[in-house]
Amino acid sequence: MAERHPLALVKRELLARARREGAPDPVIDMVESLPERDYTNMADIARTLGIGVEKRRW
Repeated sequence: MAERHPLALVKRELLARARREGAPDPVIDMVESLPERDYTNMADIARTLGIGVEKRRW
C-alpha cells in the first residue's frame, strides 16, 4: 500500500471539519457528494467537484 501524503484528507475528515466549522448546508452537501479517496489540497477537491481552479500566472 502506498504511503499516505501527510496533508491528505479523506471524505469523512473533510465532512467532520466542515460540520465543526459551521459550514452551510450546501457546502455539507457538496462534501457528502465527494467520492471516497484521499484529497491532497483544495484544488484537488475543487476539480473533483467540477469547480474551476486558478492556474499559476508565472
